[in-house]
Amino acid sequence: MPRIPEAELARLKSEVSLERLCEHYGMVLRRSGRNLVGKSPWREEAEGSFIVTPGKNLWNDMGAGGEGGDTIKLVMLMEKVSFRRACEILREMLGAVPEAPRVKTRRGTAHAVLVDPGAVQSDRDVMRHVVDFYHQSFCNDAKAMEYLQKRSCFHPEAVKVFRLGYANRTLGYRVPATTAEGRKLKEQLRRLGILRESGHEHLSGSVVVPIFESGAGGEASAYPVQLYGRKIIHNLRAGTPDHLYLAGELRGVFNAAALEHQKEILLCESLIDALTLWCAGLRNVTTIYGTKNFTPDLWAMFGRVRPERVVLCFDADAAGDEAAGKYAPRLAELGAAVLRAKLPPGQDINDVARTHARNPASALATCIERAELIVSHGGEAAPPVGGEPARHVAMVVDEVTGEPLPIVDYQSLTTGAGWCPAPFEPASYDEVQAQREAASSSLAASESAAKKEEPAAEPASTQPCEPMASSGDEHVFTFGERAWRVRGLAKNLSFETMKIQLRALRGDRFHLDTLDMCNAKHRAGFVSQAAEETGLAADILKRDIGAVLLKLEELQEANIRKTLEPAAREISLGAGEREAALGLLRDPRLLDRLLEDYERCGIVGETTNKLVGYLEPVRKRRDLKRGSTKPVILQHFCARGHHNIWTF
Repeated sequence: MPRIPEAELARLKSEVSLERLCEHYGMVLRRSGRNLVGKSPWREEAEGSFIVTPGKNLWNDMGAGGEGGDTIKLVMLMEKVSFRRACEILREMLGAVPEAPRVKTRRGTAHAVLVDPGAVQSDRDVMRHVVDFYHQSFCNDAKAMEYLQKRSCFHPEAVKVFRLGYANRTLGYRVPATTAEGRKLKEQLRRLGILRESGHEHLSGSVVVPIFESGAGGEASAYPVQLYGRKIIHNLRAGTPDHLYLAGELRGVFNAAALEHQKEILLCESLIDALTLWCAGLRNVTTIYGTKNFTPDLWAMFGRVRPERVVLCFDADAAGDEAAGKYAPRLAELGAAVLRAKLPPGQDINDVARTHARNPASALATCIERAELIVSHGGEAAPPVGGEPARHVAMVVDEVTGEPLPIVDYQSLTTGAGWCPAPFEPASYDEVQAQREAASSSLAASESAAKKEEPAAEPASTQPCEPMASSGDEHVFTFGERAWRVRGLAKNLSFETMKIQLRALRGDRFHLDTLDMCNAKHRAGFVSQAAEETGLAADILKRDIGAVLLKLEELQEANIRKTLEPAAREISLGAGEREAALGLLRDPRLLDRLLEDYERCGIVGETTNKLVGYLEPVRKRRDLKRGSTKPVILQHFCARGHHNIWTF
């Protein structure tokens, strides 16, 4: 028996997700830092000792003396099979091609067929066999995978979860027309829409995404009810559509099993867009089938799940705007707040991912994070913000969202480079200033009117960088659904350090750590860990922690200045003491009385210096109140020729 190639073993160890494999065997894992922890499947445990490291796709059973390994070792132990059989099981999980059924002709030759010719196959069974065949073709043809990689919507896990396929024009070879069973199967495939009347495959040359039937509880069955095909070749005849479905009713819900009990659902316009978001880590996603096809199955799913928020990730074009306005009110009737993802003009979700191919997850998360409210929970349309933008004012455009941003350099201001629709017509300084003042006054008026319409019980909106709640040495900052808590700031009485306890919270997921906010490495490490723990994009957390740092610097400076201020001593005089003091100051013999007091204290001689020793502190106290002081040098001589110098 030939040896399994090292490249094949490496593929089985890396492409099969160990986390999903553990879930397949019924193990419940919880996140602990960078690892996942669960109870060992081979013994009873009160606390979990089975460690999974997703980054390396390795496991370790600490309760068994540190025994561990990779996916092959886990399958061997769980299934109690040999090394070679474990590799075969993993190949099946990846969709490798099993041996196809064969039919023999009268001449004795054998031909591979799609289904067993001796078995009676229902339409559902035939559809399942077709999906399996397309899936096997996908896993054994790099062309389809390369296409999805170029479109930034490929992930090995998605291939298995959604049974992605590829129609490479070989299905017809599995339907022999020389036998009665083959002709019957061919007619059945024509009726289902898999084959056209000419005998050619309907989805030929396409990546195939099957849509499976879902049960009453949202669980997906093994039977597909619809197939979507996306052409991957470009030299097509004029008029050939790029997007294809099987003829008949559009049924099923994409990614239905992952949508149950979700508080937020992302709704796309096409399957490619939904697959792009899923591969970027946004798993709570589904799709309609074009702007005009919101199917009854999809409405039934929304009626059953009842999410709190629905983010419409439709294309940023006229058709997407029309669809958003059409479906948003009805979704709001189901109790959901409906938002619209902020995409660059004329682009869709997949365009954003391809434009930012180095980090598509961050770009897509930014678009979702900046989603704008269309209809609130009560079905009320969101009020417009601000007035018309000032015309002819030079601006640059955000590379992700397409939003205009203020210009910052003279060249762009005078030439319009990087922002403007040609031809550029720069405005004069006076015109720009007038337009900005008009826009500011219009915005202020709209905000004032909005505040008047609000009920008195509504609190005023707070700037994101201000602490939303402070209690003693604890400050809480909120940015939408994200909350940041800071403790221990008061003990930092030096501008060189800012050691605090910081917690980033999103829903029921959080990250807590102690760090020095003045240390860039500490902040970067916190952002990296918080992104993994909370599931938020690192860019979003980086922006939040920057705003928190700026506000903490203000609070720290105020605290240091307050601590260094000398405590004010208030001296109160009684009625008798006050009269005696005023009497001393008004006495014409004030200087004589001072000298007499010095003599009673044992200080003799140096009459002038003794008077200066009294008058100088009085003058200095008066000057301190006025904010200015001047030093005085006092020199003392004795009869023996010695002298001393004092400075006040």
